[in-house]
Amino acid sequence: MLPVGGGDVLAWAARMAALGLPEFHLLDHELPPATEQRRQAADIVNQRTNCRARATNKRAIENYLHPLAVQEVSSVDMNFRDDVDVADLVAKLCFGRQDHEVPWEDLSGRAKKRCRETAKRWLNRQPSSG
Repeated sequence: MLPVGGGDVLAWAARMAALGLPEFHLLDHELPPATEQRRQAADIVNQRTNCRARATNKRAIENYLHPLAVQEVSSVDMNFRDDVDVADLVAKLCFGRQDHEVPWEDLSGRAKKRCRETAKRWLNRQPSSG
């Protein structure tokens, strides 16, 4: 298993092919135009023997988390739809709970990205007590 976060999905569709091993790729659906790239990547993988790729029906794997589970481990009251960037939402809400001199809207794109990536890692690793 190779957990791969981000990057060029089309490159990953062919990167391991030379090994000749069975592969399974689970791709986030995302929003257009990224959705089409993920479909193309899945098609590339699915053309190889013993290899399968599927895209999630929801925007990202975090969208499969129940909002109450996220609330339980974060104490952040939230609700989200299937197409919402959950990591971005959690990053904004957690940032807003802290005392900062700069509001979220005034953060640089790089700072927002770091907060979002931290939230994404946390969402994918934090165990719930239930």
